[in-house]
Amino acid sequence: MRVRDLLLVFTLLPLDGVLAAEPDPLQSVMWEYHHERVLNGEPYVFDDRVKVLVPPFAEDARQVPMHVDARALGDEVVRIEAWAELNPIPRVFSFVPGEQVVPLVAIRFRVEQATPIRAAVLTRDGVWHVGSARVDA
Repeated sequence: MRVRDLLLVFTLLPLDGVLAAEPDPLQSVMWEYHHERVLNGEPYVFDDRVKVLVPPFAEDARQVPMHVDARALGDEVVRIEAWAELNPIPRVFSFVPGEQVVPLVAIRFRVEQATPIRAAVLTRDGVWHVGSARVDA
């Protein structure tokens, strides 16, 4: 087997509950901690279909608007978790869409400092689809 083939095999193997060994797009030092604490170490992928929209700079850190759009995942959405990684109380919301509810959430929350914002969407196959953004405060 060639080295290139081996590298391909290793990138496709699960690694500690992760579907693919892909780097955190925001390179946060807190990602692994929150993966274990909020997502219980379950399988995840960073997914551009989960849109997390926050302003690049919070003019009022007490009321930062956040918009999470997971409609691209269709009716496979089971649950949505959102958190601000560097907040003293990181969890922003936990949402379980019903049969009549669209996986689209808009909320205002408080940040203490510049921080990565995450939204993780659990689908019926047991995989968390993670969208990310960063807000400066």
